[in-house]
Amino acid sequence: MRALAITLVLTSMPVLAPRAASAGDFMDTRLNFTLTNENVLAKPGETNPNIPGWRFGRPNSFGVQFFDNYDTRFSGFENLSNLVAYKKGKAGTNWEMEGALVLLFNQFSDVTLGVFDNGSYIKSTYFFDQSRASKQNVALTVFPMNSDRMRAGYSYKLSWGGSPVFYKFNPDLPVSSATFVQNQNPVPGAKLQYATDGFYAYAGAKSTIFRNPKSNEEEALWGGFFGAGVDVNDMLRIEANGAVIDRGKNPKQEVLGEPVTLLGATGQVVLHDGIPVGTSVDFKLYKNDPASPTPMFSPEQYPGGVTWLVSSELTALAQTLQSGDKPAATTRQPAMAGDLNARAKVGFARLRLDVSYRTLEFILVNVPSFVPYVDFPQTGDARVKTTPDLFFAAGADYRIDAIATTLGLTLGVDLPATYKASSLSSLAGNNPTPALQGPATVVVRGEGDFEILPDGKDRAPIFAAKLESMFDLNEFLSAKAQAYYVRDENRATLVRVCAEGQDCQYQAFERKLRNPDQLGFNFTLSARF
Repeated sequence: MRALAITLVLTSMPVLAPRAASAGDFMDTRLNFTLTNENVLAKPGETNPNIPGWRFGRPNSFGVQFFDNYDTRFSGFENLSNLVAYKKGKAGTNWEMEGALVLLFNQFSDVTLGVFDNGSYIKSTYFFDQSRASKQNVALTVFPMNSDRMRAGYSYKLSWGGSPVFYKFNPDLPVSSATFVQNQNPVPGAKLQYATDGFYAYAGAKSTIFRNPKSNEEEALWGGFFGAGVDVNDMLRIEANGAVIDRGKNPKQEVLGEPVTLLGATGQVVLHDGIPVGTSVDFKLYKNDPASPTPMFSPEQYPGGVTWLVSSELTALAQTLQSGDKPAATTRQPAMAGDLNARAKVGFARLRLDVSYRTLEFILVNVPSFVPYVDFPQTGDARVKTTPDLFFAAGADYRIDAIATTLGLTLGVDLPATYKASSLSSLAGNNPTPALQGPATVVVRGEGDFEILPDGKDRAPIFAAKLESMFDLNEFLSAKAQAYYVRDENRATLVRVCAEGQDCQYQAFERKLRNPDQLGFNFTLSARF
């Protein structure tokens, strides 16, 4: 693999006299041994997904709260390793070359191992100043297999235009959601960027191959990306990015073969003092360069005094889908998202605030829509009403340096997105069950994560609180304990309506709310190296 990475780097170099190069193969390994019970108040079979009880293993979705891991795709309980073969070198006095083969090994069980390309790249940079005193440069980065790290948006939770938009595996979904692995073709891409000490601008593109449902032939799909940012002064940064993406052809019979196009833009404003403007680790390129300003395994720093950062972003999208009111026509379905994030350090204390807004259309942009490829009906008896997801979370932790321990508390409230329709029969084909034939409110937590509420019930706010303590045994090993309480009155289940003395086998089903209270615990020993 190291030889392959070197070959990739050499193919990207201009015809100049080569200089000495340095290689650095390494692994980003994350091992987690967890004793978990996501809800001690529930018995096996009483929840969906099921909670088996106390056990060793990775917690399911009940063990990860809506405010957790806001800026990364991982839950923090995975057993995985990124194997990286990295090489960096020079050609002439102004050129700098890098390349990395990045393979992600994700251990799902003792017999199931997922292997994915996690952003292998080749990068060629031309510096205008030979001494590097000025950062003015032009850089070309190409992703031979997987360009998911080139996305629009800034917070990972609100990012868009990654590989799932081309019907690839969505890392935000449970592993069991294999139905979302629809496109086996890679999504390579390229990005050309110009940067100075206080400004950057880039343009990029990615492509894949997808079958046209009308002609049954494979066709190339393209996405174009753009972005720019400027540091107005030492405290203020303004930036924007966006994309136009061809998602293939609509498979619905009435509009068979019509293009599905996604376009949009995101803007962000950042105010900061002492905390640098960062980015999600899942956007960054893997490097093994001691001179890099963002080393991969840097520990949390507490410089003392007061430092802070406040950022806010807003996204507006539009996607071409079949009209919900005129089946023979297409329409553009709008989608919006935005957030406000605040971070602060006061001595050894850290404070954080996240406020997020996502319309249902944005949450389901990769599907696309609730009924795939169809916009929500806006008129008539079939009219659909939707509500957005809105959550608020605030947290604080304190580092007791003398005993290498960090104690933290997070509180959050989430108003989940909903889909309200006169009937859900369109989801069940030609023979819908009685439970899907009447009016219904569906709570949508994410792609493939729906909850149909009982008749007459509307969404309720979800309250969550989490206590956490982490003890650092050394620079790579830590022990963590979490206790969390959640009150969620949006959990429902189907029960038989059966009168006493009757044969329940032939009775109808009715939706009932489950116990809304959840009390869970995670005790984890983690190694990161």
